[in-house]
Amino acid sequence: MQQAHSPRVLIIDDEIKLALKIERYLKETGLQATAVPDGAQGLELLATQQWDVVLTDLGMPGVDGYAVLQTVQEQYPELPVVVITAHGDLSAAVRALQLGAYDYLLKPIDLTLIRAAIDRALQQRELRRIALAHRQLEAITQLAWTAAHEINNPLTSAMGFIQLVLHEQRDSAVLMVQRRDLLLILEDLERIRTVVNRLTHLERIVTREAYIGSPIQLIDLDRSSAEEE
Repeated sequence: MQQAHSPRVLIIDDEIKLALKIERYLKETGLQATAVPDGAQGLELLATQQWDVVLTDLGMPGVDGYAVLQTVQEQYPELPVVVITAHGDLSAAVRALQLGAYDYLLKPIDLTLIRAAIDRALQQRELRRIALAHRQLEAITQLAWTAAHEINNPLTSAMGFIQLVLHEQRDSAVLMVQRRDLLLILEDLERIRTVVNRLTHLERIVTREAYIGSPIQLIDLDRSSAEEE
């Protein structure tokens, strides 16, 4: 699935001239990029805006790249982080990779290598998104088939009983008063069966927002299911 916007890259480096140079280059190559001079500002932007990749220097005063990386891992685990470290400081790069960084780059920076690393990170994020969606779909499908197994038998019995009553007592004066209510119940039971059948035929997960006391994301069965009414 293609992204609806140009990927957004957050650049965090206390060498502000370098950060702005990277920002300008990424914008020229079609990405949205924002550079900040320290980790504290980077964390503020992480908390208030959506990002696709974080590019951070490791050695910064105050909130350093390790702190940024740790925050991302704890709060935004789907967000890939590419770290920058001083030339020859491979131990710092290895530590960052162990803490969850996607990739590392050594100074002095080759801008084309930055773009290549960001492209790989974006690809990895998309693959993770697809894998997560697949696992979610598998879990929901398993739950749906379990529900179908438990619901369909009593549901079929209830619907059959109502249909039998309606057929055998169609001339009863008493039943004529209740016929409308029985037909409404039958309609509701048929809707339950349709929902269960749709849940067992999900092709993807498409959600819609609803309000049930508070905002909640519901599965849009019309757009997620291959089963037609």
